[in-house]
Amino acid sequence: MEDPDNPPEVWAHKKLTYELDRFFTAGPAGFKRAARQFGIMIPDQVNAGIGSSLRTAKSSIGILYPDHFLDGDEADVEIAGARILSFAAFSGR
Repeated sequence: MEDPDNPPEVWAHKKLTYELDRFFTAGPAGFKRAARQFGIMIPDQVNAGIGSSLRTAKSSIGILYPDHFLDGDEADVEIAGARILSFAAFSGR
């Protein structure tokens, strides 16, 4: 984070914190499945879709949880001076 005394606003749908908690409590198995999804295990000679490779620290994962929430299927908010119209696109759960 650039300035810990002035953190950025982090916007998300209100259900995201539940999903993040569920993911991070899944332990190593959940992380390994997510790593496969983004091609982390593909050899360096192959573009994984996010550049040549993705490196992660072995000790920890950093995350800023949302502090502003969108509720319902759509929201019309102003973020950093821009009008944002957001629509929920859930996977069916």
